[in-house]
Amino acid sequence: GRNFEGSLPCISGDGALLPTPFEGRAADDADAWLHYFVQYSSYKGLTGKPQELELWKLLMRGQAADWFQTLSADDTSDFAHVKEAFKKRYQESEIIKYKSAQGIFSRKQGESESAEDYICAMQKMARKISETPNEEMTRFAILAGLHPRIANSVVAKQPKTIAELIEAAKIAELTAQPTFQQQMSQFVE
Repeated sequence: GRNFEGSLPCISGDGALLPTPFEGRAADDADAWLHYFVQYSSYKGLTGKPQELELWKLLMRGQAADWFQTLSADDTSDFAHVKEAFKKRYQESEIIKYKSAQGIFSRKQGESESAEDYICAMQKMARKISETPNEEMTRFAILAGLHPRIANSVVAKQPKTIAELIEAAKIAELTAQPTFQQQMSQFVE
């Protein structure tokens, strides 16, 4: 079925993954949606063809459709112009960058969240702040939010890159002693 609640792909009638409609709500991940749309267009051989823009129009819903209708003829003359207008409207907002910057320095790894999933989410936040995020700053933000049961082990490895940090976190996660709370939860279930 169709998922109209987010920017996750869904299965279309012909069996190919079709991007979900874009609503233009504050909670929508415009960056992820655009990335998937471009990948889908490439996969379907639509890149640079008029059908790419037609598909785009079809997938705009709600506030996004209203926004699209306000664009000038120049802005909608081809997909490259539409894409730039979309980025200006939905991606390049200073508020989004500020929220991401705030989040990257306050986000902590969840109890049941894997280190790899946590690091991936942190890298995504860093990319929302800047297309070319500062790797060192991102690495330190990740280290600051790692779960305490693995953070010390990762810091001891002194990773110089995010790839090294991921490897150290995976190893630490596999060898970390479960917390008292985790041990007790076995008896409650």
